[in-house]
Amino acid sequence: RKSTINLKGIAIGNGLLDGDSNYQAGFDYLLGHGLVTTDWYEKKLEACCQCTAGTQHECNFTKAPNKTKCESVPDTYVSTPNLYNIYDECYPDLDLQHAFNTYSKQHFDKMGVKFALNGEYKRNVNKPKCPVNGHTPYLNLPEVRKALHVREDAKHWKGCGGSYDPSGGYTIQTRIAIDLINKYKLEKLVIYNGDFDTRCNFIADERFVDGLGFKKTNRYDPWHVDGVIGGFVANYERGLSFVLFRGAGHMVPQDKPEAALHFFESFLGLKKL
Repeated sequence: RKSTINLKGIAIGNGLLDGDSNYQAGFDYLLGHGLVTTDWYEKKLEACCQCTAGTQHECNFTKAPNKTKCESVPDTYVSTPNLYNIYDECYPDLDLQHAFNTYSKQHFDKMGVKFALNGEYKRNVNKPKCPVNGHTPYLNLPEVRKALHVREDAKHWKGCGGSYDPSGGYTIQTRIAIDLINKYKLEKLVIYNGDFDTRCNFIADERFVDGLGFKKTNRYDPWHVDGVIGGFVANYERGLSFVLFRGAGHMVPQDKPEAALHFFESFLGLKKL
């Protein structure tokens, strides 16, 4: 049906836009950040893929020609406590740990990658937790729910609180993104990522944007906040952009609040990125 919303733009942060691509790019991400060894990476590539050098991202690790051979490569262990920001020294709060074990663990299990969060999250109850930003209680305040036009009978909100059927796989968002631009004449579609996030890595999302088929209108240029590089941006025709935040994890505004505010103001047309 025809929407009554005067929608001008959408910004998606660290989105899971293509599950298979995110899975495949995860191998490159882990290697590039020194979280796995080159030896393990090469063994995994040899056992799970049929590809030529230089086109690793075309290998579909989820559909290995020989599943038994692929799974024979021993698991590797990543000791960073927070997969949402690999340079944190603390564990995510218990809600996020529960979300990891519900939604993400099987993803990394298929990769043969074990994080410190793997297994029963209650084991980490007494370990140092990352600061909680308070967004969950805030979004559940009656006045906030009313301002957001949330139905009175809607359930209590929490992050990653929706239903999920792992047997159904992930929906690839390519057709939706193209329709938003071409069919619904969206003026801005911005995909942005923090570069320290392993769960929804920036490599997969940048490849997703490239794969939409729109022509780039600039180089991959740095953008600045108070004279300091905040990240990099690639602009495409028809209002499409990919923005990278330097030094941020999955929760960009939590890790880089000043840069996130600058980005949001540019998204609203108040500043130039």
